[in-house]
Amino acid sequence: MTSFDSTQLAKFLSTAVEAARRGAEELESWRARFTFKEKSRADLVTDADHASQRVVKETLLAAFPDHAFLGEEGGGMISTGFPANHAAHARNLDAWAKVIAHAQTLRRTGSTALNLAYVAAGRFDGYWAYDNFAWDVLAGAVLVAEAGGHLTTAAGTAFDPFRPDIIATNGRFHADLLAVLSGGAPA
Repeated sequence: MTSFDSTQLAKFLSTAVEAARRGAEELESWRARFTFKEKSRADLVTDADHASQRVVKETLLAAFPDHAFLGEEGGGMISTGFPANHAAHARNLDAWAKVIAHAQTLRRTGSTALNLAYVAAGRFDGYWAYDNFAWDVLAGAVLVAEAGGHLTTAAGTAFDPFRPDIIATNGRFHADLLAVLSGGAPA
């Protein structure tokens, strides 16, 4: 694993903040003039999304030309708890049915990043999904880990942002959620 000193980390952070600011400015400039298309059935992407990501990428790579860039709008992609591909709903619907019997309430925001941020902030106790991409989970996973939460795959193995499945909790009932999702009962 690569390690960085505090000066490098500070430069990474300031550049990321600048890239995010520029990306937001680009989105704002598109407010009244964007068009959209479907990435896949019911999964929309706008020209503004592409333009904003282009600005973010250009800003980051200008500062760090040797770095790689991975972004959501580079290919075809579904990134919610219930994918737009209805045939892929079966696994998540089965999980929903298992968890609802043990949970006070279940919510679906449609945003993996928001769900993970809510786990980190204590608004949600846990989150699971089976259809993520690295750009859906990386930032939120950092938030959960920094807040003292726990992240694994659906099988309970070490979290891997390049696997589509994730279980994230506040840490207190991670084993219970894993047990319920695998068809068992909480401890």
